[in-house]
Amino acid sequence: IIGFLVNACLFGTLTVQLCTDLYYEAFPKDRLFNKCLAYGIYIMEFVQTVLVMHDAFETFGPGFSDVQAITDIHFEWFSIPVLSGLVAFVGQTFYAYRIYTFTKRGVFPVLIVAISLTSSIAGHLYLRRSTHLPRNLCISANLFTKIWCGGAALSDTLIATCMTYCSLLQSDTGFRHTHALISKLIHLTIETGTVTALVAIATLILFFALPGTMFEAGIALLIPKLYANMIFVVLNLRIVGGRKTYTSS
Repeated sequence: IIGFLVNACLFGTLTVQLCTDLYYEAFPKDRLFNKCLAYGIYIMEFVQTVLVMHDAFETFGPGFSDVQAITDIHFEWFSIPVLSGLVAFVGQTFYAYRIYTFTKRGVFPVLIVAISLTSSIAGHLYLRRSTHLPRNLCISANLFTKIWCGGAALSDTLIATCMTYCSLLQSDTGFRHTHALISKLIHLTIETGTVTALVAIATLILFFALPGTMFEAGIALLIPKLYANMIFVVLNLRIVGGRKTYTSS
C-alpha cells in the first residue's frame, strides 16, 4: 500500500514540474530533443501510474482479503520491469551525457550506458518469464531480476562517483553565474544519483534477503518516478531570473 501511495505522490510532483509554470511555461521554445525527452518521460510515467492504480484497486478493492487477488501479478509484469527499466535507461543515459559534457571523456559515459542497457534488457527478459506466475514468485529468485536491479544500482553509483570527481576537478569559468550554475548542477546530480542508487541497492538487498515477501516490489515501484523527477529537476534548473525568464543552454 505504501508503495502505491508514494508512487502516486511522486507522479503528482512530476505533474507539477511539467504542467505548472515551471517547464511548460518557462521553456516554450526549448530544444526539440529536450521537449521529446520531457513529454516522452511524462507519458511513460502516466501509463505506469494508471497501471499501478489499477493494480492497487484490484488488490485492495474487490480483492480485499482475497489471497488470490493479493498474489496475482495483474499489470506489474509490465509496469515494474519494463517501464522502470526503460525510464531508468533514459535517465541514466541523460546523466551519462552530462558527465561527458563535463569531462570530455567517453569511457565512463559509455560504461554507464552499457550497464544501463544490460539492466533494461534484463527487465524485458524478466517480463517473458513472469507473465503467468504469482506475484511473490515472479519477482523473487529470478536471475534477470537480480541483473536488472544490480545494473541499476551500479549505474547510479558510477554516476554519483563520476560527478563527485567532476566536482573535485571543477575549475573556475571566470563567469560567476555560469560557475554557480555548473556547481549546482554537479551537486544536484551527485545527490539524485546517490538517492536512486540507494533505492536500487535496497531493492536488490530485499530480493536476496527476503524472497517471496513482496517488500521489494513496493520499493521497485518508486524507481521510475525518481528517475523521471530528477530529469525534470535538471531541466528546470535552467530557469534564471524568475519563472518567466529562461535559458535553453
